[in-house]
Amino acid sequence: MKPQQKTTEERKAEQRERNITRTIETCQYFTGIQNKLCKAGVEIRTLVGGPDFGWATRLPCMLSHGERCEVTCDKRHFPTREEAEQQETEWKARLERTGRAIRGAHAHAKAAGLGKGSGGKGNLPCPTECGGTLYYSVASVNGHMHAKCSTRDCVSWME
Repeated sequence: MKPQQKTTEERKAEQRERNITRTIETCQYFTGIQNKLCKAGVEIRTLVGGPDFGWATRLPCMLSHGERCEVTCDKRHFPTREEAEQQETEWKARLERTGRAIRGAHAHAKAAGLGKGSGGKGNLPCPTECGGTLYYSVASVNGHMHAKCSTRDCVSWME
């Protein structure tokens, strides 16, 4: 007998919970190993003893590295569940706004005859309803779009 498949809502709830857990287990100042400094100004490679092989697994920035972590960081702060839930809600809303803007810009560009082989620029009232103008350009070589809203911290993307 086959196990019953999960509904879309169940899968979304599980993904939300995984995202919240990941946020709770990661220092709020951590910006990734590609950056020299975290948001708190700590030079993370120096903190763990330099760039030797495996340095990223010794970071005190993630609870999952706890057993391998040989150093501590006095700036380290892990979000509460409530903070993580709020971040997840904000992230989901931002993704929805960005998706709305992308769909709107692509429809606008298509109506203007822009796409692969026919590049150009255009603008439209931002589909996020922020009140700004969404400016975009379409590359003729592959049809990819670059776009940015005139409203600060609204949306921008590159394809």
